Amino acid sequence: MSLGICMKAFNASYFKNKLDFFFEFVPQIILMIVLFGYMDLMIICKWLTDFKGKESMAPSVITTMIDMALSGGAIAPGTQGVVGSDGFQQALSIISLLIALVCVPTMLFPKPLYIDK
Repeated sequence: MSLGICMKAFNASYFKNKLDFFFEFVPQIILMIVLFGYMDLMIICKWLTDFKGKESMAPSVITTMIDMALSGGAIAPGTQGVVGSDGFQQALSIISLLIALVCVPTMLFPKPLYIDK
């Protein structure tokens, strides 16, 4: 995905299309970095956390990513957060979700509105 997004940037730069660069490439790369970066951070923190003797408290990364959208990043009952404290992880989830929610309309609306003029 990174290669495809970067190729979009190279094409926009080559064809001097600022609209594609700023309203397609930039939001796409930010969205990818925020969502996949957060997921990668959780995976690395989970690998580095010792759950010996409390394996049932180990969080599921997939469930955490789904809960980020459905329950505001709340830590599932019976598990513990892996990125700092539970409150910090919930705040990080909310910030990531808000950035994603800003990126999506930024990718979808400016180009059709500009072309329609």
